[in-house]
Amino acid sequence: IEFADDKSAVVDHLNYDLSDDGQHTLIVASPSNLLSSELIVGQAKKNNLPFLFRGTGMSSDPENPLLLDVLTASSTSYTANPDEKTLSEYPATVGKRTLLISVLQARNNARVGFVGSLDFFSNDFFLSAVQPNNGKKSDKSGNQDLAVALTDWLFKQRGVLRSRNIHHYLKSDKSTPRFYTV
Repeated sequence: IEFADDKSAVVDHLNYDLSDDGQHTLIVASPSNLLSSELIVGQAKKNNLPFLFRGTGMSSDPENPLLLDVLTASSTSYTANPDEKTLSEYPATVGKRTLLISVLQARNNARVGFVGSLDFFSNDFFLSAVQPNNGKKSDKSGNQDLAVALTDWLFKQRGVLRSRNIHHYLKSDKSTPRFYTV
């Protein structure tokens, strides 16, 4: 995972909330950009509520099988310094390659979450109505549903296989041999 520099933010001139301050950094992420895994995102995708996000974008190596893109920005977004009037260099991330939330499950089953926005977890964003500039108002954001489901997965409250009291034996004999020969 690579975060954009500290002065950068995800900017989207077509998918922003009307309560934005004019820089178009309070973006509205569509539930269609959410990972299709109920184990990780819970009912957040089925609830079909938009997400509020204000923060920096990330990029990842698409060849890494341990990383999952949980929430991506829209195809019209990019990560850059919103205080600059013109882009002096190519943006750090562009379009759907702009990750808003990503998770990693390491080979030892440790789980790590990466979110480019502290506001995503705030009470303000949990309880806020979402008014995208396209006019489809929602009384509530999907932030809280996603945050709860994501933390449940990260802290192994869901999506864990457990085994107890395992017995093994040869098909021909119900007793457990001390050694097996292959």
